[in-house]
Order: sequence, then C-alpha cells, then structure tokens
Amino acid sequence: MQRLLSREGVTGRKRGVKPPPIASPAVAYNEIMEHHNHDRSAAERAFRESLERLRETLENPPPKQAASEVPPSPANEAELWEDAIDDIERFLNARHPQDSDSE
Repeated sequence: MQRLLSREGVTGRKRGVKPPPIASPAVAYNEIMEHHNHDRSAAERAFRESLERLRETLENPPPKQAASEVPPSPANEAELWEDAIDDIERFLNARHPQDSDSE
C-alpha cells in the first residue's frame, strides 16, 4: 500500500502525468445540443412518416375481409348449446368426481 501511494499518489496516476484536457463547458454544451438536435430531427422525420402512413390508410382503407365462419343456423344453435352444456358438465365432474355420485 505504501509503495502504491509513493509511486502513483492517491489518484492512481503516476506523478508527472497530466490528466487529459477537459473540454470547455461551451464545447461540451455544443456537442450535447448537436446530439439533441440530431435526435429531435430523427424523431420529427419518424413522426411525419407515421402521419403520412396514417393519412394514406384513412384515404385508402384496406378491403374488408369476409367472415371466415358462417353463423350457425337456429337449428344448429340449439345443438351447439347442448354440446357446450355437456362439455361443462364433463369438466365439472372431472374436477369433483364425488359430486357426480350424489346426483
């Protein structure tokens, strides 16, 4: 530890070696603002492109797709309900087999 302090000092740098120059606050500010303006321009371009796509979609909506399923006829609908009830009863009986014996 003593050896480290004697050669390199508390900061860990060797004596006689100057730290790298620090940019002036004005230069740092200009670099930050340049980066900020670049980001702002990119965001503005992306926003304008998005608005243009939205405008195109609103002016030329995509064709509507026909429904893939045909709605059930009234005669079929009763069968669907009966099948659904049977499925529910089977499910409940599978969960609680002791309840099915009492009915």
